[in-house]
Order: sequence, then structure tokens, then C-alpha cells
Amino acid sequence: FERIFPSLQAKGSNRIKPLFSLASECSVKGRRPRHEDCHVFGAVRAAGSRVNISYAAVMDGHGGSNCSRTLATAFQSIVEQIDVPKGKIYPEMMASILRDHFREKIKQISSEFMTQGSTLCACFGIQNNIYFLNLGD
Repeated sequence: FERIFPSLQAKGSNRIKPLFSLASECSVKGRRPRHEDCHVFGAVRAAGSRVNISYAAVMDGHGGSNCSRTLATAFQSIVEQIDVPKGKIYPEMMASILRDHFREKIKQISSEFMTQGSTLCACFGIQNNIYFLNLGD
């Protein structure tokens, strides 16, 4: 998959082998004049932590592709900035951290686009747990 879609994978010295792999992807433009969605996948180590985070995400663009493309471009950096607690990570606590972290980051990015938006659907593998996140409309 990395040879077919090299631009979609995590980049840089902080990337690691993903906990899970994206097996396929499908895109349907529908009646829109252009495709407005983006997707990313990869794995990185959270900043200031020894915790690996695997991720796969779809950004569903609304009113154009600029917002979803900006979010996709910034996604790896946003994942690296997740404040993973030291010690035992409880699933409920991590779910709350992910939700709050991404809600704030998406709010910052979306505020730059007056007539566009993006719904984020993401899956994260952190330690032995899988987390799903859906933010937007």
C-alpha cells in the first residue's frame, strides 16, 4: 500500500510501523464538481512520550476541499501533539483526551474557512486499544 499511495503515509523521523494497516480505500465524487474529501494513515510516537499511535482518518469536505486538505496535511502533526498521560492509560481517559484535543484543533483550522468545513472520522490504535472519533456534522 505504501508503494501505491506514498503521499498518504506518515512522514518524517517520528513515524513508526502502524498497529493496523489500511487495506483499501474508495472514493465517490457524486454530483459535486470536484472531490472534497481527504484521507490519511500512519503511525507516530506521541511527543514527550514513548506511546505509539497508529491512525487512519477520513476528512469529509463540505463546500470545497480546502478545509479537508488542510486538516489532512496537519493531521500527523496534530496526532504527535496528543498529550498522552504517563503510566497506565485508561480507555475512558484516553477517549476524552482524543475528543478534546481534536475538537480544539479542528476548531482552529475550520475557523480559517468561512464557507467550508470538514467532518472527521478517525480510528486510533493506542497500546492495545482501538479508539474511534467522529467530529463535525
